[in-house]
Amino acid sequence: MKKILIVRPEERMEESMRIVESYGFKGVSAPMIKLVEKMDPEFEFFFKNLIDNVVDYVIFTSINGIRYTLTKVDDEADFKRRVNGSEIVAIGEPTRRFLEDMGMTVGLVPKDFSSSGIVAALSGRDIKGKNIEILRSSHGSEILVSELKGMGANVHEVQVYSITIPEDLTRQEEVLKSAARGEVDIFTFTSRMTVLNFLKVAESAGVKSEILEAMNNKIVSAIGNPTEEALIKNKIKVDFVPREFTFEAMIRGLKDIC
Repeated sequence: MKKILIVRPEERMEESMRIVESYGFKGVSAPMIKLVEKMDPEFEFFFKNLIDNVVDYVIFTSINGIRYTLTKVDDEADFKRRVNGSEIVAIGEPTRRFLEDMGMTVGLVPKDFSSSGIVAALSGRDIKGKNIEILRSSHGSEILVSELKGMGANVHEVQVYSITIPEDLTRQEEVLKSAARGEVDIFTFTSRMTVLNFLKVAESAGVKSEILEAMNNKIVSAIGNPTEEALIKNKIKVDFVPREFTFEAMIRGLKDIC
């Protein structure tokens, strides 16, 4: 049974292990990112804009962004009603499905599930003077804001959560030492930050060069272009990127090629 390294946050690990096992793999857990709610004062400005009915687009870049947004509102039903008064843009089908399951109507899902994809999708519209609200993590791509502003839009960003590295890395370091010995068959990465933190932990564990060698002799998979680019930039070859940017699609695709 092939071993797959999973580096998603702890909150997604149980679900991830279940998916991996359902496809006949053995999951190896080593969370490389931790999600932390962020109290951004810009949220009040965003909510006032919603109340004043001056928001044209609301952009959600992930399910986590939606979850952390909803923790900040007192009246969830009223919030959803107000958001539905704008056009909702979602990165990825899972984000769209989550929003619609929560009672919010998505008007646009870019073909390319990335910040660049949103820019491309909106480039065909006249967004000059339009008010765009972005709710996402503190590590969001600067491309989204700068490009939309360059198209004449009024862009306001709210950072609803932060991405950090877990405090206790004992388990992660042990897993990476095992992987450096060739005991992991497949490495999976779901975001750029999982790659960067993974390499930091490998360095702190004193096995970075061994890990890089092991990865280039095993199978490496990434969700999304930014994740793939982060790996390639660090001289790690990428064997598989799923067309659908979901964890299950990645595991399903890996099953087909293994």
